[in-house]
Amino acid sequence: MNQERRKRLEILKDKVEEITQELQEIHDEEEEYVDNTPENLQGTNRYELAVDAVDSLEDAISNMEDVADYIAQAMT
Repeated sequence: MNQERRKRLEILKDKVEEITQELQEIHDEEEEYVDNTPENLQGTNRYELAVDAVDSLEDAISNMEDVADYIAQAMT
């Protein structure tokens, strides 16, 4: 791979890592909301949606980390 394409991939990898960090911050905030929800509200639809959002964000973070790894592999 030539230097120009490697540089473009490096820029993309940095963007993916930045997005991953933002997703992690949102995940942490939503998880804190879930953890601090009073027991009497834990069976509500809103609570269940928040739990589902935490799970989905965990999947998104994992997938973004995989993308960054694939890009890094392509650069070698």
